[in-house]
Amino acid sequence: MELVSRFMLLVVRVPVNFNPLTQAGWVDGTEVAYAYYPGFHGEDVGPILQAQLEQIGVKLKIEEQGISAFNGVFYGDQPPAQRPDMFWYAWWPNLDDPYDWSWILYHSTAAGAHWPVHDR
Repeated sequence: MELVSRFMLLVVRVPVNFNPLTQAGWVDGTEVAYAYYPGFHGEDVGPILQAQLEQIGVKLKIEEQGISAFNGVFYGDQPPAQRPDMFWYAWWPNLDDPYDWSWILYHSTAAGAHWPVHDR
């Protein structure tokens, strides 16, 4: 039996039992790691990813790290096998609003090891 998906003139035939994870060598129960640092909603995304991946047989290990430890791993030179499989990374500021740029450029708590304020 095949599932047939049609879009305009494109026809894609996919076997019902086709699983791209199996084709990639993954088995049910494969565990992957997700690292985030507090703030920027990484802690909110982890459980959502975990629930979604669980539906396809993948276990997600959620790792909270302080921003310094997170950046050490994110920018570090550890081999891939020693690093989390996924990282939650956010960029701020991203708007053309004076507040977004003035705080990060001029506020005393945004300098050096004091940034970000929420990591203290």
